[in-house]
Amino acid sequence: MNLKEEKHRVELLVSFLYPGIILKGDSFTEDGEKVSNAFEPITEKKINELKASGIQKIYYDRPVLGFKGEISKPAVDQKVIDKAIDISQELENAIKAGKNLPQEGIGEVVSEFANHISSREDSVLNLLELKDFDDYTYTHSINVAMIACLMAKKMGYSEEGLKLVTTAALLHDIGKTLVPVEIVRKPAELTEEEFEIMKKHPVFGYEIIKSYSSYPVIVQKAVLLHHEKVSGKGYPLGLRGEQMGEIAQIISLADMFDAITTPRLYKPARPFWYALTEINRESGSSFSPRLSKTFVNELPSHLTEGEIFKKGSFVILNTGEIAEVIDYKYPQSLTPYINIYINSKKELVRYPIQINLQYDDSRYINSVIEDKNAIEKIMEIKNKVSTKKEIKKEELIFSQKRIEEKKEEVKEEISGDLPIEKMKESKIDVSVLKADESVLK
Repeated sequence: MNLKEEKHRVELLVSFLYPGIILKGDSFTEDGEKVSNAFEPITEKKINELKASGIQKIYYDRPVLGFKGEISKPAVDQKVIDKAIDISQELENAIKAGKNLPQEGIGEVVSEFANHISSREDSVLNLLELKDFDDYTYTHSINVAMIACLMAKKMGYSEEGLKLVTTAALLHDIGKTLVPVEIVRKPAELTEEEFEIMKKHPVFGYEIIKSYSSYPVIVQKAVLLHHEKVSGKGYPLGLRGEQMGEIAQIISLADMFDAITTPRLYKPARPFWYALTEINRESGSSFSPRLSKTFVNELPSHLTEGEIFKKGSFVILNTGEIAEVIDYKYPQSLTPYINIYINSKKELVRYPIQINLQYDDSRYINSVIEDKNAIEKIMEIKNKVSTKKEIKKEELIFSQKRIEEKKEEVKEEISGDLPIEKMKESKIDVSVLKADESVLK
């Protein structure tokens, strides 16, 4: 499916332009007068000229965004994606103008997302690939909405539940519209002071939804808490355990996955395996082990049609051991079969140690070796190692037993006291945190 040659007309309010903004197409006024060339920064002088002339809108043709990877069976039709991008821009315009949110348009997009993702069992999410920095606001929220909807489906949410999750996910970063644009669009990592300002966006989002829409408290709660962590080290309230609720965690998981796999001006995109491994690492810290396990086990086959770890690739384990991926149960597995050639002491093993990572709870893949010289050296080592050692069945049984024991040991902490003082400072309604999410399934 090749979408790169198609164009999509975009309307942009002049009041939202800022010096240095770059558009991906030539821009024009409504009368056809050219404003800027594609990929050419719009100057402060030009913006002032437009305002002085009473021009309120400009237009440009943006190429339709591509997908993250090749997809033969996309989960969501392109026309729905286009509608989602349009409604995202309309949403931002409404907030800037202090008007009610376009709930009808949002509802149509949410319904179509939920219907498509629910009915296409063997499809892959057509996650939007960021082509230019000015797309990030829209592509990220749309990607998070699709991922969160799929996650909720895997967890048995009802049709109404799917729609509420998708709505909250689509709106999760709405508060960033009230954060200074120079911070939101900064082409570098934020300073500590800037990050403190950015951390206010969940509260801003909660206040926007509460003031300019009639969405239920469950949506307000999810938008408010999507940066909380089960460890209590999140923001804005520092909640612990299940206090943040399930929807906020689902959105947080989707948010993390898309943020890692999307390029920014100050950092490149990381591969899917890296994002999934990071989610695994954050289990019990940022997310409930139950939810992070569902994400890494149930979603990968719907995130990509390709292999997570390619057969024949060399990897470094968390133990420091170096191994080769030799097989997998399915291409999107995070736990392939491996042969270890170098142990944690950096010593050459006498025989290849063959392990099925699915049944080894002490090891996981930490990184993939990509340096050509390093790969050549490991190939030489591999050729020196003699016949493969067969993995013993009883070893698998023992490892599986340990995994089950470990599951029993994991308890999702629930703290009883809510941070009332912080909530008073932010004027947050306590009842929002008590919103019952059990009705969603």
